Amino acid sequence: MLIHYKSSLHIENAAQANFQFASLVLALSHGRGDWGAGCL
Repeated sequence: MLIHYKSSLHIENAAQANFQFASLVLALSHGRGDWGAGCL
């Protein structure tokens, strides 16, 4: 039970980190305009 809880917590943290990274990428692409969109 404890192991399952820890793995679930890790997945949740990873998902949150991925969301923050995606938000950062979006902010950068908006800030740089077409250059950011072309890079993606």
